[in-house]
Amino acid sequence: MLDLPQEIIINILSKMPTKSLIRFRSVCKHWQRLITDPGFIEIHLNQSVGNKSSVIITMDKLDLYSVNYDKHDDNMDIVKLDNPFLQFHYSIISVVGSCNGLLLVDLIKSRSSLSMTFLWNPSTREYRRLPHLPVEFKGHDFSSWALVHHPKRKDYEVVRIVRYDVDNGLRNHSYRVEVLVYILGTDSWRRIGDSPWHIDNGRLPAQLVAGAPHWMGTTRDLSRQIIVSFDVEIEEFQVVELPNNLGDAGWEFEFRLGVLDGFLSLFHFAYAEYLDVWVMKDYGIKESWTKLFTVTQQPMLQYYYIVSSPFELLRNGEILLLESVDNEPRKRMFYDPKNQSFRELKVLDEFDWFVMGSYIGSLVPIEAEDSFEGRQG
Repeated sequence: MLDLPQEIIINILSKMPTKSLIRFRSVCKHWQRLITDPGFIEIHLNQSVGNKSSVIITMDKLDLYSVNYDKHDDNMDIVKLDNPFLQFHYSIISVVGSCNGLLLVDLIKSRSSLSMTFLWNPSTREYRRLPHLPVEFKGHDFSSWALVHHPKRKDYEVVRIVRYDVDNGLRNHSYRVEVLVYILGTDSWRRIGDSPWHIDNGRLPAQLVAGAPHWMGTTRDLSRQIIVSFDVEIEEFQVVELPNNLGDAGWEFEFRLGVLDGFLSLFHFAYAEYLDVWVMKDYGIKESWTKLFTVTQQPMLQYYYIVSSPFELLRNGEILLLESVDNEPRKRMFYDPKNQSFRELKVLDEFDWFVMGSYIGSLVPIEAEDSFEGRQG
């Protein structure tokens, strides 16, 4: 194979799994240079995204797993990941962002409420701790996160939106919503300014569409619900309008955002009644919202709730859609729109576990301050 033309070698290697390529780096110096070349990393990443390798990250207490469930049956590959964060003695671990094989991980020590945030590539086992924010927020309510790729700078950025109370001297405190951006290339935070919108639930993951993170939000006077996106190139917020004919979109309804087949998707859930699924066929055009299907199965909607981040998991179009309300451990359900049927996602039945979202392995470097693999050797 070493005698083959370079383009053929690249073509063959770009189709290999990330885990294999990491081993191949030790074959010879030529392969090591090739596999770590930014151009090859981009080619391999595009192959992985194109193949829709469906891997999800789950956890139980302190353990992290990758679960390959891209099959049409209940067979799967479950791999317990080497967790480099146990040394920090955290109480809560959350994966708050995912982009091109990189994970944004937030660790919280419950007694002190102190948190540490890391970028991590589980495939290469590199990680980097993000520096402290340039400002201290007292009494902050919650943070919204997003991990995005800046196409022009070819760099990765973390968007953090912090809502915090402002003591105005009155009984009714007001609040502000401030935006900060971390740039991996400079390893530093920048304050962007205030957000004109309120993010509804900062604990829900942002959905990446057209290179921008999206959240459900409302106007600051709470009079209208909208979809809020953040353009990383111009560092400004944009509004994506909800579809018409949503019916009675009162506060008893829940909205979730997702990505189905690359389209921005809206899940409109009326507890115990119905669940409508919409996709925006032409991004940014309100009139292009199209209702894909409605779920009305009873009693399923009475005992299950919509997951925090619905997403298309399998190549046959099944969607991870619902989770049980009362069961311990919780049950998660696939929904097949073609057959209008549910089936259970069976993973780690003896534990309560959490779905962090879709994930693909990649060779994207972090220029890590530490390598778990190196320390273990």
